[in-house]
Amino acid sequence: MKRSKARHELAKDLVFILIGCVTAIALAQSGILDWLLGLVGRSDAAAFTSGIFFTSAFTIAPAAIALARIAAVAPLQSVALWGALGAMCGDLVIFFFIRDRFADDIMHSL
Repeated sequence: MKRSKARHELAKDLVFILIGCVTAIALAQSGILDWLLGLVGRSDAAAFTSGIFFTSAFTIAPAAIALARIAAVAPLQSVALWGALGAMCGDLVIFFFIRDRFADDIMHSL
């Protein structure tokens, strides 16, 4: 991969991370996150789903806010267990299907 293409891909990835952070702030301040968590109803299912999204650099900010909100109303050990299991499943998906494209972009841009 050429250096200029790798830098372009890295810049694109950083824009997506920024979008994730802005989305997390908007979800937290608007009350939409609380509404979505209320729809799920079960804290273990919500923690598992948030754990899945916690593994990607692009979705870590919204997932961290969701896990913090879940931990405020559910037992911390349960949130940690289900969040970790979700993160493990998310890591497996990333490992098998995405193969660290973001890390590859960083290595080629240096």
